[in-house]
Amino acid sequence: MKLLKKTLFLLYIPILFSCSDKKSKISNQVIQKIPVQVENKTTYAFDEIFEVVDLLTIKNSQNFPISKINKIKKIEDNLWILTSSIVLITDLEGNLNNVIQSQGYGPLEYQKLSDIHWNPYLSLVEILDSDQGKIIRYDKNGVAKNEWKNKFLRLASSFYPQENKYWIYGGTFFDGDGGRLVVVDYQNDKKLNTYFPLGDERNYLNVIEPNNFIAYNKSLLFFHTYNDTIYSIENDNLYPTYLLNFGPNRIPSEIFSQDFKDIMEFGQELEKNGFVDLINSIYFSEGNIFFRFFYEGKPISAVYSIKNKSTKIIANWKNQYGEGFSKLSSFLINMPIDSDGEFLYFSVDPYAIKSEAEKLQDDPNYDQFMLENPLIKKIIDQFDNYENPYILKLKAR
Repeated sequence: MKLLKKTLFLLYIPILFSCSDKKSKISNQVIQKIPVQVENKTTYAFDEIFEVVDLLTIKNSQNFPISKINKIKKIEDNLWILTSSIVLITDLEGNLNNVIQSQGYGPLEYQKLSDIHWNPYLSLVEILDSDQGKIIRYDKNGVAKNEWKNKFLRLASSFYPQENKYWIYGGTFFDGDGGRLVVVDYQNDKKLNTYFPLGDERNYLNVIEPNNFIAYNKSLLFFHTYNDTIYSIENDNLYPTYLLNFGPNRIPSEIFSQDFKDIMEFGQELEKNGFVDLINSIYFSEGNIFFRFFYEGKPISAVYSIKNKSTKIIANWKNQYGEGFSKLSSFLINMPIDSDGEFLYFSVDPYAIKSEAEKLQDDPNYDQFMLENPLIKKIIDQFDNYENPYILKLKAR
């Protein structure tokens, strides 16, 4: 069962590690070390780690069934919500303003919604279609304006605009001229630089990462999975800025040059030697850094306080009413779908909440738990009228 859970988790996440070729410019500077002592992992009550700011429904979305929210982006006074096939635009209260449904192969049509960002230099919203290798640009109301095609966008997983350049990341999937990350000049379509050259890991580390670029405090940061370093991007340079310091549990760089049959064999080797696995889902929010990793075959979440320079490592959630209620009290959240620099956003599946609650209905503590957790009760009570995902807005404590 552990292997199955990890296999399913891999379908949504990660890859990579740090090295540079002679074309890359990765500069050295003082790095802020983030202590991650995995042996100190422990259980926490959900409200010890997070303050629930809001739980939003996507109002009037009943005609647009959504199984999963892939990403969300706060752009001025709106939320842009990416699913597998449509984009929903709501105000900050979840009121639906517009829906983009343009799946196809023609101009201004997409096949796969991979990433989204606001481009302040063009004053347009940009959405990556990695299947067709293009970025489609929209005004703030969701009206398509133009598109930009580039060979490096094909099979890319994420991008970020920076003046007249685009940072484009594709991991081991795309043809980045031998690298995982490239910088492209928008005006002439030419590649300016290549970072993190691919080696033998291309044969076995083929997985998708949820996010790579972070806009925080007017800075642009970059990271990739299996790399314990977070970089600042300035012009064409990458500056190592934060180090997730796992100590003796750190993934040794030499392991990537070994020959593995697939990613599962690679993960088993890490677990056998007591190394962490799948470092990913790094999000900054108002003085805190949220991140996830695997250890001993299990997913672990962590929150680092930049002010206090301390890390809370969450092995499991706890609740006074027992294990089942502990899981339910966390809204069954997994990875964030974004951060706006202040808050973290998570997608909550009402089907999963209802299913978990039904297992506990005969427990004598059920009614009291629901009384103390009105938002969980709200999801269950509204199930017959609202079945799309909820958007959970959290603030790390």
